[in-house]
This record gives sequence, C-alpha cells and structure tokens, in this order.
Amino acid sequence: MTGRGDASRAALMKETLAEGLSELRGRTVRIHELRCEAFDGSSSFAAERLHVKADDEWLEVFFKDLNPMHQLADAKLIRQPELERSRRELHVYRSILRGGRLGTPLLYGSRWEPQCGRLWLFLEYAGPKRLSRLGDLGLWIEASRWAGRFHVASREFPKDAVDVLPQHDPETYSRCASELHDRLGRFSMEHRRTLESALSRYEDEIPSLRELPHGLIHNEFFGKNVIIRNEETSGRISVIDWETARIGAHYLDLTSISAGRWTGEQRAAMWRAYADQVERDSGESIDWRDFCNAMRAVALYQSLSWLNWWSSGDDVHINRWMKELRTVLEAYGQRPAGKVPQATGPALPGTAVLE
Repeated sequence: MTGRGDASRAALMKETLAEGLSELRGRTVRIHELRCEAFDGSSSFAAERLHVKADDEWLEVFFKDLNPMHQLADAKLIRQPELERSRRELHVYRSILRGGRLGTPLLYGSRWEPQCGRLWLFLEYAGPKRLSRLGDLGLWIEASRWAGRFHVASREFPKDAVDVLPQHDPETYSRCASELHDRLGRFSMEHRRTLESALSRYEDEIPSLRELPHGLIHNEFFGKNVIIRNEETSGRISVIDWETARIGAHYLDLTSISAGRWTGEQRAAMWRAYADQVERDSGESIDWRDFCNAMRAVALYQSLSWLNWWSSGDDVHINRWMKELRTVLEAYGQRPAGKVPQATGPALPGTAVLE
C-alpha cells in the first residue's frame, strides 16, 4: 500500500514534470500517470527510471536525486556532502545544454529546494547501452568525433553560462606536480620509482600544457558516461553526468575516452577522428605531430592528476592509473605516425572504469 509520503512525492514529481515539459514544448502538458522503477546503474547519485504518460504519449524519464546526502554508499566514502557538483550539473542542463545539444539528454524538469532536501533532475532516458560495456572500436571512434564536435560547437554556447563554471587556472598543472611530490610516501616503492620518473618528465611539459586550447569540457568523458542510443543514426552518442564539467584543456576529454586497454594504433585512430572532426567543423588546420605530442602531455597530466586524487589509498584505482601511466610513458618513446586509418572493427573495450 502506498504511503502518504510516497503519494505526496509522486504528486510533486508530476507537477515538476508538467512544468518542465510545458516549458520545453511551449504548450501546456498534463501528466496523467507516473510509474517508478529502481535504477541500479548509477555510481554516485540515487536514481530511478520513470514511465510517464504525458498527454497521449508515454515518455521514459531518468530521475536523478542530486541531494548529496542521498548519494550511494560508495560515493559518500570519497565525496564531501556539498552542493557544488549538484548545482553544476543542473546549471549545465538548464543553461548550456538546453534542447539536447549534440544529442545530450533533454531536460524534462527540475526542482531545486535545498531547504526541503529536494534537488531533483528529470532527463530524457537515452537508453541502457553504455559505451564502457561495448567493444566495438567504431563506437569509441564515434565518441571521439563527438568530442571534437562538442568542443568546436561550445565556442558558440552562451558565454555567461559557460564562464561561471570552475576553471583550470594557469597554476593547475604546477599544483598537480607539487601535491603529488608531497604524497609520494603514500605509494609503494615500485610505484614511487615510476612516479618519480613521470614527474621528472612532466615538469618539462607544464609550459606547453598551459598553451593548449582551453574551453568547456565534460572533464570525465569516460565510456561509462557515454550512452549509445538505439536509433541507428549519426546522432547515437548521448553524453551524461555533467557534474564535473568545467573550463579546461580540450584534449582532456579525448585522453579520457581513449584511455585503457587499447593498442597505440587504436588510440591513434581515436585521436585522428577527433582531429579530423575539429578541422572539419572549425576550418582550422591541426599539425598531426604536434597534436600527438600534446596528447601525450595531457595524458601524462591526467594520469598523475588521478593518482593524486586516489593517493589516499584506493589500491584498485591506483593500480589502474599506474598501468595507464606506464602506457603513457612508453608512448613517449614512440614517434607519431602519419595519418592513421580509422579502424572500425571490434576490439577490447577501453578501461572505462578509469576515473
């Protein structure tokens, strides 16, 4: 039997969705029915999948509870119970990605009432197929192209909305090195030797990192945050979880999607797809050799940054990022090849759990 609290919550959900869908469609929308089911695919915030009858059609809706006090148990172990991430994600959907820019989920409604503990986000449900579970290299290449389109298109996004996001200031890259130096004692002797070698090389890369193209980035563009829509169209890529979006080096998104269990040739195919897309959409020319050198520098920074984050003692994540760091260091000994053909065959999926 449904309790009064559940009925009240459902009624408020219907009201919120009616308001949001009416605004989205430019006409009055009535919600006639709402059914909730558990959603166990989230790694941080509590979530549900909703089946909603709006006027004469059924919609599938993804409901995300942005209240940090309602985060899943594992997330509470590593995150502070503050509102910054929640506020940022709502801002991105409301003010930057409105209308489902580049296939991102449509915003169906939201409610921001911190005093009542109601921090709700209602999004279009893009489907269950996460890229992290798929081994088709062609889809990962498609996601890399998406990142290129997004970075070029973001130049035209509302400046006042984008500029309020956190930024990687010029000292971000130096702080990464100094903080990790201070925390070397937290790592095993074997890991420490690798880190010392990496930090020595990284110090030389800091000036060039500051000169790379910066702008709006997803900032955790891993396979687990990419949904492959069921429709066999060119717009199959739908990117979710924007709670860490910020202003940073564009190439960080590309290093994220291409990290993991890929061969050097497979990574290069993703990089080539991104570079080609940026050239096509912006009309600018990218020097392939310089681009590969920049990507290695960004990948080095990213590995060190995440190792810094996990240095409190999460051995699983430390081992994963140490493996990625060794791959990056090995790549420094390889000369960039010419244009790499865009492979489309199957391959092992990347280690999308890197984060």
